[in-house]
Amino acid sequence: MPERLTKLAQLKRLWATGDRLKALRLAAKFPNLGSADNAIRRAAAFSLSPKVYAQMGYHYEQVLEAGYAALQRRYKLEEAFYDA
Repeated sequence: MPERLTKLAQLKRLWATGDRLKALRLAAKFPNLGSADNAIRRAAAFSLSPKVYAQMGYHYEQVLEAGYAALQRRYKLEEAFYDA
């Protein structure tokens, strides 16, 4: 039987394995993100519709980095581990 993880545990596992984008998209579905809400949700939405946000004047890398930073602060995540 597969291991069942809470959403927060899934988020932390994704972050720890370096899948920051998937972690961001998962977190965007959480109901209470506090002060990180706008940055996380905007970055997740931008990753799904980059052309729309680019037309509104947002810069992809800046929005994603702001979302990652907000996610890292909100859940006190360590820097992601990358398998080289």
